Amino acid sequence: LSMDHFRAPMEKKNVRNSSLPRQKEVERIKPLAMTKKSAPKNTTFSPQRILSDHLDGSGNEIIHVIQTRFMQGQPDLLELGLARLALFEAFCVPSMLSQTNENFIWIIRTDPHLHPVILSKMMDLIEGKNNFLLIG
Repeated sequence: LSMDHFRAPMEKKNVRNSSLPRQKEVERIKPLAMTKKSAPKNTTFSPQRILSDHLDGSGNEIIHVIQTRFMQGQPDLLELGLARLALFEAFCVPSMLSQTNENFIWIIRTDPHLHPVILSKMMDLIEGKNNFLLIG
């Protein structure tokens, strides 16, 4: 093999792979209500509002962000969703509730079309925690 055989792929590094998705503008994530009522359509996320009870105002706080994906792209798989919900309830929620430092935001991302039974149970599990955010 000649050196030209090895150079050819390196010279094509500016060629875009058409199978890769184009970069899109990132949309703001709209939170779902943390109670049984729906959040207004234009609700925006405010870390200051969510963590205001946990910050001392010195400006030196570190806020951890924990992100959990739940059934994204799989809203119609009810049996799988219920099984994952049981794991979520048994492991994820107790772990997050037992944190000794509450300077964190837990963002739970779900599919926007998640089955209402699963969504309702998830909202019940995190109800009353102002630093737990369920979005879809």
